Amino acid sequence: MYQFFSINIRKAYIALVLCVLAALDAGSQNLQRIDSLKKVLPTANPKQRFDIQFDLFKEYLTTDQDKALSYANDALDQAIINADSLGIVKASFGKGFIIRNEGDLREAIKIFEYALGVAKRNKFEANIKYLLNNLAIAHTSNASYDKALNYNFESLKIREAEGDPQAISIALNNIGLVYHELRDYENALVYYEKSYQVKVANGVKHDVERSLINLGLVYNALGRFDKAEGKLNEAFAICDSTECRPDILMDAHQALGIALVNQNDDLPAESNFRKSLELSLKLGISSHTSANFHWLAVLRFNQKRMDEAIGFLDKSLEVSKETNYRNMTLDDYLLYSKIYSYEGDFKKAS
Repeated sequence: MYQFFSINIRKAYIALVLCVLAALDAGSQNLQRIDSLKKVLPTANPKQRFDIQFDLFKEYLTTDQDKALSYANDALDQAIINADSLGIVKASFGKGFIIRNEGDLREAIKIFEYALGVAKRNKFEANIKYLLNNLAIAHTSNASYDKALNYNFESLKIREAEGDPQAISIALNNIGLVYHELRDYENALVYYEKSYQVKVANGVKHDVERSLINLGLVYNALGRFDKAEGKLNEAFAICDSTECRPDILMDAHQALGIALVNQNDDLPAESNFRKSLELSLKLGISSHTSANFHWLAVLRFNQKRMDEAIGFLDKSLEVSKETNYRNMTLDDYLLYSKIYSYEGDFKKAS
């Protein structure tokens, strides 16, 4: 069965950035707070302006990526004016996260490396480890796996020295992501399982559902689709009781769709892909949008509805080429080849 497995990177980013922002400066998220922040912004002094702009970035982060990026840029400009090194690191982190989310991996890496340099010069230890994780994930997305592993193990070393179970679980998870992208699924499973067990053993509730989704994805990759379905149903059970964020549901629906389509359970598979697609379009998550179109194409290919398969695949390729997702682009071309070979058009398939 045709498969694509690089869709799991994005969830590490969402989990990581929200964890970082909560650690740096917790704040409520509601329309009333946004309105109050906007009202005081015009009369704020330079220090207050940065704080307000960064708060607005956080408020919009999970609902409006364009507005979040705009406020991240404003906050970075203000931090530079203020000669505020910590502010520069925080705003750069936020800007890099969103730019990476939009698919511009090279620019995101430049921003993260700049912020890491500032953080290391000023010994902002908390920021250093989060930037290392972001650089590792960005390099994973860009298929620069050697650099990704170097950053990940540097981060893990820091976190193990600090003894923070939640931080250790994040670093272990991200190492699993690299092996997942390398298609070394056995090692990926080892590190995902270590990450999950650290959470369970230490009562860490943060992102347990994401750990289950990762395990579901790697079981998909290993062809153990019933096992994957079980892990993903566990994740949905958590979401039923805790009302998971849209990005988590987006990941879970896509992963469950993969498990189901590989078990020829077409109707629920398509329902899950379409739910994930709706969320990815709403959130502006290009990696998942491309992958959902791809998997709908796979589903139609399995059903021998080739015109519809090509239509979905065209949409997937358009997004993946625009956003430099190389693995997704390659997988799209492989599926085109399968479709045209099935139709006997070997010239196009070649």
